[in-house]
Amino acid sequence: MAAGGVFLLSILVLSASVLLSVNAQVRSQLQENVRHNLEGFYSLLRIYEQESLARAQRFAERDALIEAMRSGKVEELKRVAVPMLQESGMDYLVLTDAKGNALFRAHLPDEIPAAGDNIANQTNISRALQGESSVGIEEGRTVRLSIRAGAPIRSNGTLLGALSTGYVVSNNKLVNAAKQITGGDFSVFLGEERVASTVTGSDGKPLSVPMTAVSSPADAAALNTDPGLGSSYLAAFRPLVGAKGTPIGMVS
Repeated sequence: MAAGGVFLLSILVLSASVLLSVNAQVRSQLQENVRHNLEGFYSLLRIYEQESLARAQRFAERDALIEAMRSGKVEELKRVAVPMLQESGMDYLVLTDAKGNALFRAHLPDEIPAAGDNIANQTNISRALQGESSVGIEEGRTVRLSIRAGAPIRSNGTLLGALSTGYVVSNNKLVNAAKQITGGDFSVFLGEERVASTVTGSDGKPLSVPMTAVSSPADAAALNTDPGLGSSYLAAFRPLVGAKGTPIGMVS
């Protein structure tokens, strides 16, 4: 009986050792998968950015748009810009004058921008009005987070205005596309605010639990727990760098 007991104990110890080793290997593989998923998200983000920039530059060079800008008529801007937006698949398209005053929004074709509707403070518009095309992620009041590409509109060397186009990041389309590609779940934060997520909350809507434990988006690399997901998820974080080159949020 004693010999049998020792033998059984040996089997249990060996089994426990094997189980711990397997668990460690599985967790290591899961961590590697999560890191690859994050890389996949940022690769997709770069693709969206480059597509937005290319579209903005090509649109700004179209003769029909330049003529519509020279006319200054909303009807002409609408006739040209709305089909451009529809053919591109971009989420929005905005035209401004040389001072940054909004002239027309193709994604809101029936709304005329109010007098004083100036968006020159947007990084992509500001750079376009200086003659430089650019793209980056920027925050907004109505649309919380967007990929914004801007390009100058010129006629015979004279700056007529700026064009802005791109994708909305805070409407879940981007994170859903990333999940479809990688199989992982994603959340995007603006500061501590969760503005997009593939995870559904108890109310049936995309999860909106904020990240309250982080002092700044730059600390994202040190985090390993998403308070909205709980212990059943293995999470990784990376800072989300904005158009001005500083972290404005995070991706998990």
